[in-house]
Amino acid sequence: MVTIKSLIIAYGLALLPVLVSSSPIVPRYFHRILYSRDNITATTVKNELGRQLSNGSLILGPDNALYPNATERWKTRITPNARVVVQPAAESDLAQIVKYCNDNSFDFLVKNRGYGTTDSLSTFSGIEINVEMLKGVTVHPAEKTATLQAGPIIGDVVNKLWDQGFVARAGYNFGIVTSVVEKIYPRENWYQKTYTWTQDKLETVFEALNTFHKSANGTTPPRMGVNYGSIVINTSISTTEAVLELPSPISSVMTLDYNVTTQRTLYNLFNQKIAAYPEIIPSGYLWHEGYSTAGVQAIPSDSTAYPHREQNHLLVFFSEIPEGSNLADAAEAWAVENRKLWNEGQPERQPQTYVNYAQGKDYETLESIYGYEPWRLEKLRSLKAKYDPTNRFRFFEPVVLKNGTAY
Repeated sequence: MVTIKSLIIAYGLALLPVLVSSSPIVPRYFHRILYSRDNITATTVKNELGRQLSNGSLILGPDNALYPNATERWKTRITPNARVVVQPAAESDLAQIVKYCNDNSFDFLVKNRGYGTTDSLSTFSGIEINVEMLKGVTVHPAEKTATLQAGPIIGDVVNKLWDQGFVARAGYNFGIVTSVVEKIYPRENWYQKTYTWTQDKLETVFEALNTFHKSANGTTPPRMGVNYGSIVINTSISTTEAVLELPSPISSVMTLDYNVTTQRTLYNLFNQKIAAYPEIIPSGYLWHEGYSTAGVQAIPSDSTAYPHREQNHLLVFFSEIPEGSNLADAAEAWAVENRKLWNEGQPERQPQTYVNYAQGKDYETLESIYGYEPWRLEKLRSLKAKYDPTNRFRFFEPVVLKNGTAY
């Protein structure tokens, strides 16, 4: 169901999206002079593409009852214009859809669950490739691997692997991922616990977390998995003072350590803001993520384009407000203030932005997302020039800009 909510977010670190499909035939879009077609309708696409797709594939226009769910996004402030939705029933359909879009100069955007908070997504207008039907998860016990198609969500993967005695690691990739082979590991017992503390324990909690996240030879213990936490109003405890909860939802920058003094300042600011804007109480929270980092940090930072291996924590501010609310500016200002405080709490470090929570704002530089060393963006741009010379994949924090925007 499409909700009438939008999210305000303050931002942090960076991972990597994108992948490129290719064809042995040079499509028209590689030609220097592009032609354009304005007649993108479901009827047109069905007539021209439908016969090339597998049985069960869907082609939807805005008047189709399935269209709202197919285009629903996690953050409804982000509004890509999906003029037509194509849902492939088979992995092999993806190359056919991309070739059709390229041959006809139709922009395309791949969607699974609709995550992504950056304004650059709202510049899209064209054909949405919705991969939600490609849910295959195939376990290969002898090889200790699993093949995942493009569409399974976390629950699909976890349930399938858990039932067969495995768990998996996951990652991000560079383009359209039609399927991926992941290494999997024998299942072990896991312990999950939720704790709630009142504000007088704030310093003790964050000091303990700093110690814990360096307790395995300077890194987070690999067997920890993940911890989440938030500064949030829990009305069963108080309606005026926030509490600390582990776990809960999210908030944004990257840090090596929690600056305990900054965390206290953020907590006090949180209470001030909810007193001024009580309508934000149900959805406003400061979110903290910590993951096991030993494996990530074991890889030399200069061996890949990924820039943020030394970071231990991902911090984000979320506020969910009704569309059209007069609180949008206030929530945005609060988000920026939180981000500023977090960054000031680590003055020796440059701001770093997590690509999945990036907003596409002027203060989020590409360097903060993809790394400050010049060779990192140079490497990504050289790959773009080789595999995507006309910048077809440009709607999610694009690395190639013209006059400050994707083109």
